[in-house]
Amino acid sequence: MMDLATLVRYSYRRSPFYRRQFASLDRVVVSDATHIPPFRLPDVAAPTAGDPLQGRQTHQPVVIYQLEYEVPVFQGFSHDDLKAYAGVLSDAWHQAGVRAGDRVAIYDYGSSPITYLSSRAICPHLQQGAADRMGAVVICNDGLPELVERWWHLLTYFQPQILFIRCDSMGPFVGLLTRWGGWPAPPPRQVVVSGNEEWPAAREIDGWERALGVAVRRLVRADLAMWLALECPAGRVHVDSERYLIEVVDAQSQMGLPAGEEGVLTITCLFARTAPSIRYISTISGRLCLEACPCGEADPSITLE
Repeated sequence: MMDLATLVRYSYRRSPFYRRQFASLDRVVVSDATHIPPFRLPDVAAPTAGDPLQGRQTHQPVVIYQLEYEVPVFQGFSHDDLKAYAGVLSDAWHQAGVRAGDRVAIYDYGSSPITYLSSRAICPHLQQGAADRMGAVVICNDGLPELVERWWHLLTYFQPQILFIRCDSMGPFVGLLTRWGGWPAPPPRQVVVSGNEEWPAAREIDGWERALGVAVRRLVRADLAMWLALECPAGRVHVDSERYLIEVVDAQSQMGLPAGEEGVLTITCLFARTAPSIRYISTISGRLCLEACPCGEADPSITLE
């Protein structure tokens, strides 16, 4: 992983976007990240002719995915990018309780990192996806909410132990099981919900757990920043400081906020090389917590309620 100053210099030398963004390298290579100009989705969402990946590309990618936005935004990856990112998903799978031999079902789009980082059978440019690393078997299905009826057959015949599902598919999925009187086979040990820059409220999670009779956990992600994090048993999200720099900033002034104050998350991915993301201002709201987490994890954490 690069430290922030090294990542800034690397991106400035290789990326037209960051040369425009920083204007002068001397002004941004500082120890305080809040002096580095942040960027938002619209800053990279308008395609420019002859400007691959809207200028963030630093070298030729081995694979490019279109992110899930109404305005097309593309993300390029090298083999090293994919390897590091798959490691993040593997950690989330481990925290979710995935074991060797488990069948992991994914109901999400192919452009979701939950899908393409799961196995090299889905993304051949991966040496090992999360399932490959853990000895699990991954089962993918179409992520469109209107096609949820097909899941009855998948649950019947494959009986997954862990289920990953998009936030916007949970309503139709709960409705499906309600109409059919419950699970068609032994239920999974756990359901994990996620969506790009989405965080369902605790009351939604409680409702889904009552309807499904299964533990439901939230996985937060910001696709443009290549960030994934599973909530801990105490409901917090812990900061992986070796892979990411996460700040809580005021949405208007973009200045950092003290612990306990609510703002939006600004995310820097420290391992991305092909299309770096430095201080991406997400739409995810949260508060920084410095006190010890009830789960026992000592690292700083974020509450997203």
